[in-house]
Amino acid sequence: MILDHDNLRSVVVECLRKERPQFGVRDPFRVEHLFREVAEVAHTRGLEVRAGMNAWNMHHDIPELHANLRAPIWSIVWDLIVEGVLRPGAANSEPFDLPYIHVTEHGKKVIAGDVTPYDPSGYMKELKNRIPAIDPIIEKYIAEAAETLRQNCLLSSTVTLGCASEMAFLLLSAAYRNSVDPATQAAYDRALAKTRGIKQHHQAFMAEYQKLKPQLKADKGNNWLTGMDNAMDHVFSYFRDMRNSAGHPSGYAFTKELAASHLMIFPYYLRLIYDLTEWLDAHSPI
Repeated sequence: MILDHDNLRSVVVECLRKERPQFGVRDPFRVEHLFREVAEVAHTRGLEVRAGMNAWNMHHDIPELHANLRAPIWSIVWDLIVEGVLRPGAANSEPFDLPYIHVTEHGKKVIAGDVTPYDPSGYMKELKNRIPAIDPIIEKYIAEAAETLRQNCLLSSTVTLGCASEMAFLLLSAAYRNSVDPATQAAYDRALAKTRGIKQHHQAFMAEYQKLKPQLKADKGNNWLTGMDNAMDHVFSYFRDMRNSAGHPSGYAFTKELAASHLMIFPYYLRLIYDLTEWLDAHSPI
């Protein structure tokens, strides 16, 4: 793999998750230490600066970062400082400034785990791994929600993620309509014609979803059905409510942690929605 900016940022975020007992505590540590850790990852994985050129050089049997990657890593460090993931110096004592850095409490929370919007390339790659056939409109809105979160535009992030959730639901509703016989389809169309807005559309769909549950339980099992019930009953409504709070002058107090948590749980929620959509595509349940 070639270490372009996005891939390099993924490696940097991975390194920032590490404990560093050689320095006594998790933080602070120097940017030079980060260079060394990225070089070790590059050496282990055979990463390249460009085709045919290793991202590391060996010095006394120790991998050292290729010189061309030092400035890009400094740029990523500054981006992460702006985003609140890193801060210069130590958390509570000297040293106070660069080249020492430490991961903030906010940073520790939002880069934990395998899926984080603060690793944009890794986040979108993992999303596509989980949902290879993800709709391009959903993908576009999720990517923008993650980007605006990193820029601390929390209202924009919340609104765009709500749009992604709504698009996923509309695709699910369409999959249900396409899966049923003509008479049921006509009845569903009549029910939708009476609705105003996504909330009532959701209520009409949920009436049909209740009819599917016995077959879903038999095919998918109790645990899956419980997760799906929560997704349809609570998570969808939560994302809709958050979008409304962000999109209207409600005064709702959004925080970075809250907006980040939305993006961190969204892939799990979306995978469930796609599970049901794919099941409907493969069945004629009614």
